[in-house]
Amino acid sequence: ILISLQGAQAADAPKPTPEQIDFFEKNIRPLLADACYSCHSAKEGKKKGGLVLDSREGWEKGGDSGASIIPGDPDKSLFIKAVRYNDESLQMPPKGQKLPTDKIALLEQWVKMGAPDPRDGSLINVSVRDIALKHWAFQPVKKPAVPEVKD
Repeated sequence: ILISLQGAQAADAPKPTPEQIDFFEKNIRPLLADACYSCHSAKEGKKKGGLVLDSREGWEKGGDSGASIIPGDPDKSLFIKAVRYNDESLQMPPKGQKLPTDKIALLEQWVKMGAPDPRDGSLINVSVRDIALKHWAFQPVKKPAVPEVKD
């Protein structure tokens, strides 16, 4: 029951405001890309610990250890616990590559805001076939409009 309630809460998350989208795009997405995607990205084909961070659906689902982010509560979020390096068994990025305190503060602020994430598509569901079918070579042949003669 709790799992289904968490899924319902995630689906009912309010749409991010323009300010929240701006904050995410300027601060959070680049930070996740630089520090997290090398190990937690569906696009890269790496889902260490079962966690994917390159889509909203990925962090909402969480990893092998459970929910990674609890919107509005950084102290209960495993993701924040990992980047803070307070728990010796849970430290991300690994191998002593702790993020600077200002970057951790940005992540904490994002989670406090409710973790607004404008990404609505999942990279996991995009296939090469879907992308290829949009290429011009796979489009139906159409008779082009004949240009008008000016002279």
